[in-house]
Parts: sequence; structure tokens; C-alpha cells
Amino acid sequence: MDAANFKYEHPLGALWGFIGEQGLRRLCLPAPGKAQRPFHFLHSAPNVTLARTLRAALESYFAGTPQTFEEIPLDLGEATCFRRKVWSAARKLAWGTTCTYGELARSVAGTSSAARAVGNALGANPIPILVPCHRVLSANGRLGGFSAGLEWKETLLKLEGAIE
Repeated sequence: MDAANFKYEHPLGALWGFIGEQGLRRLCLPAPGKAQRPFHFLHSAPNVTLARTLRAALESYFAGTPQTFEEIPLDLGEATCFRRKVWSAARKLAWGTTCTYGELARSVAGTSSAARAVGNALGANPIPILVPCHRVLSANGRLGGFSAGLEWKETLLKLEGAIE
């Protein structure tokens, strides 16, 4: 995809959204320190309403108001069944809470030995923030990884009050 139909300005850089017929397909966060890929900007009537709803939800979120983003339909149809299951479990993690990869693996696969597979699924999450993979930490309590970089993960967790 090289054309976006949603843009949200944030102090760490622009967030670009890709909205399909079924809902939000991708939300790209800029990685601090890396040049951001340029996107063409497209508009379409069905996406305007969803874009407004998404913008309002992100504005509330970044203002510190807990959000579930349940009103935003997601299009995760191209993902594997396992990834969708992991992302669904991650969406249930409440604002300001965290869990470990092993804990999430136990809830999804019934065993903490699937922690690496869960981590890989979260690393492929196309819709960070709305699928809050930033709330999942390493077993030792460290941040672990994040597709847009640890600065974003730390920023999001601090915003939610999950870390100081």
C-alpha cells in the first residue's frame, strides 16, 4: 500500500491510516529517528466517516482519556487465524494494564511456551494502539519490542499510566 486515506499529526510524527471497505486495515506509526515513507493521500466517501471517528478517538486517547476503540471496525481478514486470535486477546487488555508475552500466550494457546509465537504475531500487528500490543512486556518486566520503536511503546505506556 502506498496510498493512505487517514493522517493524524502527533509530536512523534504523522500516523497514517489505511481504511478499506471492511474497516481500518493498517495504522502506521513513525519510527523516531527514521525517515518516514511518503504516502499519497486518497479520499473516498465511505472512509470519511470512519476517519472522523478514528480521529476523534485518537484525539481522546492522546489527551489521556481511556479508549477501547470498539467503535472502529478493523479489517484483519488477511491475517492468519492465530494472529487474529492473538490480536483479539491483546484488544482485551485494558487501558493502563500490562501483561507478559507468556501470560498472553497462556490465554491464547494454553501454554506460556507459545510466547515467542505470540511475540511474532504482535510484531506483525498492522494496527498498533487500537490493537494495543504495547501493553505486552517481556517476562522480566522490560518493554520488549515494538514495531515503531521503544520510544513509542514507552510513550503509550506512560500516557496510560502503566509505567512511570
